[in-house]
Amino acid sequence: MSNDQLTINTLRELNSRLVSEITELRKENTKILELKKKFVEVEAENTKVKTENAEISELKKKFAEIEAKNIKLKDAIKQSTRHEAEYKARIKKLEQKDNDTKGIDQSSVDITSTKIENSKNTPEQMDL
Repeated sequence: MSNDQLTINTLRELNSRLVSEITELRKENTKILELKKKFVEVEAENTKVKTENAEISELKKKFAEIEAKNIKLKDAIKQSTRHEAEYKARIKKLEQKDNDTKGIDQSSVDITSTKIENSKNTPEQMDL
C-alpha cells in the first residue's frame, strides 16, 4: 500500500467515525430539544401551580375571615336569645303583676258594690 492509499484509508475511517459521531450528536440534540420542550411545559405547569397556590392561600384567608365573622354572629345570636328569654320573663312578671293588680281592683269594686247594695237593703229608720 502506498502512502497515499494509507492516507485515504485513514481519512475514510476518520470520516466514518465522524459521520457516526455526528449521527449520535444529532440524536442527542433531538433528545435535548425534547427535554427543552418538556422543561418549558414543566415550567408552565409550575407557574400554573404557583398561581393556584396563591389563589388557595387567598381563599383560605377569606375563609378564616368568614369563619371569624360566623363565630361573632353565633355569639350575637346566643346573646340575643338570652336577652329575649330575659325580656320574656320580665314581660311575664309584669303581666302577672298587672293581673294581680286588676284582681285587687276588681275585689275592691266587688266590695264597694256589695256595700252599696247592702246599704240599699237596710231598712230605713222611721221617726216616731
